[in-house]
Amino acid sequence: MLFRVEKYRPSKLEELISHKDILETIGRFINENRLPHLLFYGPPGTGKTSTILACAKQLYEKNQLKSMVLELNASDDRGIGVVREQILNFASTKTIFGGRFKMIILDEADAMTRDAQNALRRSKVKFTEEGLQHLVLLSGGDMRRALNILQSTAMAFDMVNMENVYACVGKPKPDDIRAIVEWLFNKDFSETYKRITFLKLKKGLALQDILEEVHLFVQKVEIPVLVRIYLIDRLAEIEESLTRGASDKLQLSALIAAFHIARDIIEKEAIVVKES
Repeated sequence: MLFRVEKYRPSKLEELISHKDILETIGRFINENRLPHLLFYGPPGTGKTSTILACAKQLYEKNQLKSMVLELNASDDRGIGVVREQILNFASTKTIFGGRFKMIILDEADAMTRDAQNALRRSKVKFTEEGLQHLVLLSGGDMRRALNILQSTAMAFDMVNMENVYACVGKPKPDDIRAIVEWLFNKDFSETYKRITFLKLKKGLALQDILEEVHLFVQKVEIPVLVRIYLIDRLAEIEESLTRGASDKLQLSALIAAFHIARDIIEKEAIVVKES
């Protein structure tokens, strides 16, 4: 025998009353098949459990619910053993309904023991120290950006390493920047233009991203102070022109010209030092 609240519990999001904006957002996630991890918070009776159960019934057929949904309510054991055995085993096993993610519902999750909560937070992400270092570098001190890069890389690849991190963000790698700076300082205008253009097309790089990395490189490389100041000023002007919609080809030419002028300044300073 079922209680009436269970018997007549909504089976679709459309049947729920109130929380219109929240339900529209969740419905959009379901329709696009990209439902994220969710935390429902609120006083008793506001529809938290009904909402997630309606999501489950909307996602899966009736005969799939038992194999695709694990619900742990307040009366269940909430210790670390449940996380290590029941939850992880359920999440790690595949079903015949290939390609569909499983759903784990933790009713009153705050009642879980601290050890169990910590065990749930552990993520089996494989990474290298070099990969993490470059992830931190690319995030620019923005924690949200760092988490987004980490999540994207972990979802797209089996390993979070330097190659995969840069593949996800689409930024030029350090080796690419070193090569570009070497061309800018040592090759003639035409050859430098051809090489950078080819690299951009081959790796799908944006001139804006190249400018940012070259700017950082110029700040670190050992060059005369006046040359560094000149290059930073010119890089800022080129970046401003790009943001105003100027042609990439013209701004790439301006970048190469700036380094040729810098190279001439360095050579003149060297001659002056020798003569003195």
